[in-house]
Formats: sequence, C-alpha cells, structure tokens
Amino acid sequence: MTTKPAFQFQEFAVWDDRCGMKVGTDGVLLGAWAPIGNAKKILDAGTGCGIIALMLAQRTEAFGSEIFAIEIDGSASAQAAENFAGSPWSHRLPTDSESVHGSLQQLVDATDPHHRAFDLIVCNPPFFDSSFPAGTMTRSQARHDQSLSRDALFESARMLLAESGRICVVLPHDQANSSIEIASQSQLNLSRRVNVLPNPGSDPKRVLLEFTPQVPTTRVEPTEFVIEVSRHQYSEEFGQLLGDFYLRYSNPSGN
Repeated sequence: MTTKPAFQFQEFAVWDDRCGMKVGTDGVLLGAWAPIGNAKKILDAGTGCGIIALMLAQRTEAFGSEIFAIEIDGSASAQAAENFAGSPWSHRLPTDSESVHGSLQQLVDATDPHHRAFDLIVCNPPFFDSSFPAGTMTRSQARHDQSLSRDALFESARMLLAESGRICVVLPHDQANSSIEIASQSQLNLSRRVNVLPNPGSDPKRVLLEFTPQVPTTRVEPTEFVIEVSRHQYSEEFGQLLGDFYLRYSNPSGN
C-alpha cells in the first residue's frame, strides 16, 4: 500500500493507484444513493478499488450487513482487499484478494441456487463500447463492456437477487432507455430513476437506475439530481447525499 491515500473520507481511506479506473463521482453517487433498507446481503459487482462496497459497509453499520465484492482485474481486486482490510468494517468485507478476484458470471456458476439471495446488488459497470479501446489493458477493461455487457449484468443479477432484492447501477444518460429494455428481458423492472445533471439547466450526463424482480404498482417517474450550482460549488442535495462521506461536509456549519 502506498504511503498516501488517494482519497480520504470521513471514516475510511481509499487507495486506487493500482486500479484501471480511479475513484470518481459516478461510484460515489451510487454508493450513497443505493437504498440499503434492511439489506443483510449485498454485492458490489466490479468493485474496482472497493469504494462503493466501503460506503455501503459504513451505511449498514447499524445492522451489520455482509458485503461481498468481486473484481475481474487482479491488481484492482488485490487493492480492494487491502482497502477493505484497513477499514473499520473489515469483519464484514472480503479481505482476501482471492475472495474478491473473479467475474460476476463466475459467481453465478459457483453459487448454489439456494444461497444466491442478495438483497442488494450495486454496479458501476463498464459502459464504453468495446470497439473503441481506451489505451492500457487495465483501463480498457475497466471502461469497456467486453468484460461485462449489460445483458450479462442483468441476466446474472436476476439469478443472484432475492425476489424482493434490488440492483442499482449508474450509467451514461444516453444508455438509460436501452438499459431499461435490456433489464426487462431478464425480468427486472425499473423501480427508480434519477437523471444526474452537472449543473442546473444542463442536459443529464448520468442516470441512476434501480431495478427489482417485483412488478411496480405505479408508473416510475424520473427525478433530477444536480451536482453543482456553479463551478466548484456543490448543490445542497449533493451535500446532503454525501454529507456522511466527504470531509468538506463533516462540519454542518460549513466552516
């Protein structure tokens, strides 16, 4: 582990220097937004450095959820295990890199059907088309869909979820409607949608989606979430969502 963490949060630190994709707003938003309810068994699919799993471990501290995490890249899975081991919740996270290393499809194959009942699955998936490589192998694998297509993601999630479970993802906004259709083919129904805007009046750049095997009783209407009200000035809703994580929000007075 390096001497200085890439990111210091209020209750934990994250190193990401050996990961193809670094800590970013997408993952942090998903980690804070995904509904934990009373989820006892949670899976972070494609955990990278482990940031989302760590956020969920912090959020579920009161009822001690068991957090599982998988990552196909060997270097990233090893670093995630180290980040988990150094956290306050190491007893609820996989701290052996071999336990983290693997694909979602391998998890489906290795898991007894009677013990697949995850209450929550979260994924910040690779969302760039695989025909446009991103450079280095690890970064390309982290950013492109050849390692985990949306079809494979939702098909695997349906097999791993409890009937009352949920899967939450963050994606480019222009992939929202196609993702909803792909999920429906795996009998996963949209239950929440949040369009993420960089600033007021801008077009959405990201979307947060929640799916469940259960059929919704009412039409799901999208809501909006604004990140910044001006350059480097986060919105109030962003501060409320990330208030338990980012250091700048640790003092309610803002001082």
